[in-house]
Amino acid sequence: MAGPMTGVKVVELGVWIAGPAAGGILADWGADVVKLEPPSGDPCRMFQRMLGGDLPTNPVFEMDNRSKRSIAVDLTTAEGLGVAMDLLVDADVFITNLRVGALRRLGLDHESLSERFPRLVYGQVTGYGREGEDADRAANSMEVSIHGRPLGRWALRVVADKPPEVEFTRAPSRAGRAQLQVAYEARDDYGLAGLQVVIRHPKGRAVPGGRPAIRAELPLPGLGSKKVEGNSLQDFSAHPWAGLPVLVQLQAIDARGQAGQSVIITIILPERVFNHPVARAIAEARKKLSTPDDDVVAEVVEALNDIASRPKHYFDDTIVFLALSVAASRLIHDGSDIAIGAVQALLWETALRIEDGEFALAERDLKDIQDRLMRAFRDGKGSAEIDRLLDELSQTLDKYMAALAEHLAKQGLAQLPAISMSHFLDSTDLQRMIEEARELTRTGSLVSAKRMLSELRRMLDGIRNGLQRGQPRQDLAKAREMMDGLRKLTDRQRRELGKSFKRHQQSEGALRARPDPGGRQKGQRQGKGQGDRQGEGPGTGARGQQTLRHNLGRLMLQMDEFFSDIPSAFGKAERAMNDAVQALRKGRYGDAMPRQSEALDQLRRGMDAMAERIARRMGGAFGVVRGRRGQSPGEGNDPFGRRPGGAFGSTIDDGSVKIPSYMERRRAREILHELHRRAGEHQRPVKERQYIDRLLKRF
Repeated sequence: MAGPMTGVKVVELGVWIAGPAAGGILADWGADVVKLEPPSGDPCRMFQRMLGGDLPTNPVFEMDNRSKRSIAVDLTTAEGLGVAMDLLVDADVFITNLRVGALRRLGLDHESLSERFPRLVYGQVTGYGREGEDADRAANSMEVSIHGRPLGRWALRVVADKPPEVEFTRAPSRAGRAQLQVAYEARDDYGLAGLQVVIRHPKGRAVPGGRPAIRAELPLPGLGSKKVEGNSLQDFSAHPWAGLPVLVQLQAIDARGQAGQSVIITIILPERVFNHPVARAIAEARKKLSTPDDDVVAEVVEALNDIASRPKHYFDDTIVFLALSVAASRLIHDGSDIAIGAVQALLWETALRIEDGEFALAERDLKDIQDRLMRAFRDGKGSAEIDRLLDELSQTLDKYMAALAEHLAKQGLAQLPAISMSHFLDSTDLQRMIEEARELTRTGSLVSAKRMLSELRRMLDGIRNGLQRGQPRQDLAKAREMMDGLRKLTDRQRRELGKSFKRHQQSEGALRARPDPGGRQKGQRQGKGQGDRQGEGPGTGARGQQTLRHNLGRLMLQMDEFFSDIPSAFGKAERAMNDAVQALRKGRYGDAMPRQSEALDQLRRGMDAMAERIARRMGGAFGVVRGRRGQSPGEGNDPFGRRPGGAFGSTIDDGSVKIPSYMERRRAREILHELHRRAGEHQRPVKERQYIDRLLKRF
């Protein structure tokens, strides 16, 4: 429906509220409003970010700039000013809320334009009028008054937005399997909008595909952060430049689009080391193609054909044979940069297939979907597109975890004894994070969703870092040997505790026996006879307990050699064993049992700590170790043992807290009831009742 201003052309030169609001009303009435903005945009476009919000819209700006067309012009240049004048040629109305002096310097004041465009309606909104000493003063103060009596006045000062600053806190270096470790610090006076690591070829060569550089996003804690410090791991091992000298630089971007750069550092881009000789040869041929000439191409073609002719060296894999043949043929017939880039990508996948099989390909697919998802957030894609990518991420993650399980099984890492799966993150934990990110996206909290996915990426990077492919088999055998020894030691300690309990019962029974007519106690003869038959007397059990103590000492030496560290629980177990030995030598079984029980408990704790250490050393089973880096188990958890995290302060139930089954709870109640009953039987020996009291205090 046509409005009263239909057919009227309005040119608007306004910022913030007053001028744009007038233009918005005319647009509602049907006018064609063209908004002139500086190259950095109307400052009101950043209002949402200035408030620290993460909504995909900016209601304040959109309210006053609805139904308008916009063009960015630099009015300080002759070209930009010429564009504005061209727009005013057929304009009916000109609206502005810029200061009088600024308009006069640009030649856009009322006097200048009315002379040039006599029919132009000139509308100006000022803070203090067009005349007088305050005419050129910006309306940058706020006053509150009641009935004409001022209550307060505040001066508002607009501070120019400076470009962001960014720097390396230490030189980029290789970390983990083949990752680039980037330590950085960035700051901006109004808040950072983006942070990247940029990698270029020293000779100016383009990335395969035509891009001038490699760009990777670095994590930000939230949109609008004024200062960020971080240490990020970036995997460029699949890039053709891996293993070659490159130029590395950091780039920070603020909400206005201003960029700040760090110094440029030359490094060797980390490359993956392949263990299989054929995979290693293919990777080397791929790297040579990064600086191609006719001789290099001919050399690579000859090498690929030679490898293809020896199928037994790569398990007679038909796919590998076809890939090598296609790569050689394409290099012969097409020497363009695009063709060479495609061959390099094909050779990389072939090397991965030979080295790691399906797991490597699954790992590649997972990284690819993560990169696409983060680009979608960066480019402001809609929630529908992000939701589709989240579905793809969920499916790819399932395939990756299945391939990981198969990979670990082939290496024998999933068969380590006594390593509880409760130590590790599994696909359930990771899928839960994806669903939480999906819910945040649907509610419009895109920044929080991006932060959640960044945490997911960090965890997956932890999995990749922990998988030390090519781990020496002797390390695996050593780990198994130690865990087997600890398991046997724990079983023997449990049996020694049971023996002490029986001996304690026998000795207490002998003391309670009534005297017979001959003046001797009942049970004395029996107890003595039983002791004679079993060879037991004062000090019985001390030798067995001492042997266990010595065995634990030998295992602790092995641990120290293997890890350069011994879990403190084993030291406590050794001391408890020594106390038990002293008590057993004196025949004080009642005193020995609590120390033996403590030794058993500390052995179990030590085995858990050992399992975690072995998992970290050998790469883990089905994921990274639960918990946050630098935090001991349980530290920082809520009262239910769950670790804090997630959006809105929610907790993540990582499954580390095992909920007992009904039968387990019933059995526990029965045992507790029996302990309470025995504690109330005063005819029982004092030592036994004291032992029961200690148990009740613990549970």
